[in-house]
Amino acid sequence: MAASPPTHDQVRQVMLAVIKSLSRGSFGGTEGFGRNTAIDGAARQIGALDARTSRRVMDAWDDLYRAGIVGTGMDLANLGGQWVHV
Repeated sequence: MAASPPTHDQVRQVMLAVIKSLSRGSFGGTEGFGRNTAIDGAARQIGALDARTSRRVMDAWDDLYRAGIVGTGMDLANLGGQWVHV
């Protein structure tokens, strides 16, 4: 029997761990990061993704954005959605 897909809470925990690593520059070696980097990092951590799990990864990011945990823009010179801050 195949393993069950991760729950929303499990995906959220992975997303938070990826964001923590990215915010420290230890996940990709970059000073800043964006939504795509965080979502791709979480997807890689989780592994094989079916359609439901893929949506859960995107939902986890969106939930953190709506909660105000992450926001768009790195600084006033980099306001676009390709940058985020914690």
